[in-house]
Amino acid sequence: MADIKVFISSVQREFERERRQLCDYIRTDALLGQFFVPFIFEDLPASEISAQKAYLSQAAACHIYLGIFGTQYGYEDAEGVSPTEREYDTATSHFAYRLIYTLRTNALRHPKEQAFISKVEQNVVRRTFADCAEYGLRAPEFIQAEDFRTIIWRKKKVSELGEKVTELDEKVIEQAAKSNRAEQKSNRVHLTAKQQKVLKFCDETPRTAQEILEMVGVKYQTRTLQQYVTKLVLAGVLRPTTTHKNDSNRKYITAHNGE
Repeated sequence: MADIKVFISSVQREFERERRQLCDYIRTDALLGQFFVPFIFEDLPASEISAQKAYLSQAAACHIYLGIFGTQYGYEDAEGVSPTEREYDTATSHFAYRLIYTLRTNALRHPKEQAFISKVEQNVVRRTFADCAEYGLRAPEFIQAEDFRTIIWRKKKVSELGEKVTELDEKVIEQAAKSNRAEQKSNRVHLTAKQQKVLKFCDETPRTAQEILEMVGVKYQTRTLQQYVTKLVLAGVLRPTTTHKNDSNRKYITAHNGE
């Protein structure tokens, strides 16, 4: 299956942290990283072509355009158009699937940014998002160790009985972690004969996804890749030997306890 290219577009300096976090999250996620290859301009190596040609060529080649729009319009070229709007127009002309998220804020937007958002609204349905700090909340935390956890913080409040409720409900987090570990254990116990064969095949020698599916005797398809590779990775019994998701020669090896 060919990689699905995701072009992350925004005013760079306005959403510098969000761009990096989103890109890294997609790349390192055990499931998303199998299929999606995110792109941000910051990751482009030095090149002899102009910056505009570089990012527009990526926008033209993407399958999904993910736009994050805030209050700033950004640098304007000789025609008074920002890189973000150029990227959107290019992705649109090449029939990319467009996902648009606009910052919900009381701050004034740049007039051209407001006009740009109005133009976009004529073509797609957008969604809004807000900065946690605007509501006095800590930013969510994404932790991936033995299991994957998402921690969402909330404001302190007082119950009807006058007891303070902490920002984070530790019981909920612990229950979620236990549930996740139990699911992983269940997945290990209920492996099919062919999945067990995959683990034996990759026990000492790392194998590519193509080699694994050929050994099982099935075609290389999304369904078979999920069944014999992705599910085993999510269950914690198979692990990739590299974090580079867009590596066509990426290999997998059986994960033993403690790995």
